[in-house]
Amino acid sequence: APSANIMNALLKSIVTLYSYDDNPEDISPANVLRQSLQLIGKMPIISVYAYHSYRHFKMDDVLLIRNPDKNCSTAENILRMLRPDGKYTEARVLDVALVLHAEHGGGNNSTFTTHVVTSSGTDTYSAIAASIASLKGPRHGGANLKVTHMIENIKENVKNWEDEKEIEDYLV
Repeated sequence: APSANIMNALLKSIVTLYSYDDNPEDISPANVLRQSLQLIGKMPIISVYAYHSYRHFKMDDVLLIRNPDKNCSTAENILRMLRPDGKYTEARVLDVALVLHAEHGGGNNSTFTTHVVTSSGTDTYSAIAASIASLKGPRHGGANLKVTHMIENIKENVKNWEDEKEIEDYLV
């Protein structure tokens, strides 16, 4: 689902999965659990493929499709599938980052959106698509980009990362 906005590609992919489910409207606990586990398993792959699709169709980059390896963790597969050479060393850091993103509070945008939308009795795919949409705006989805800019600014202004005084001077 190529798009100039990767979040839109994720939304389209989640809604498309609805059409492949034999029982998408069943909101019984057993079926919602099945759907949720399948979405959790597919989301990293969908995210990586959305990124590569964006790079290919919008930036004229090579289209790279690498299948996940069942012997790798989620973080290892994300990095392995993301990189042209398939090499990575920072899987543990990504594991921690994924946990921090998932567990940064029960009142975050996507969690709140999921509660509101599921209370209407809608299907799992619509609820998850709404949750993803809630992350798209600059007041939420833009937070990671702002952190990236902040780190770049620190790199420009702090020459010795081991010098606590230099870091302190930068922060003050």
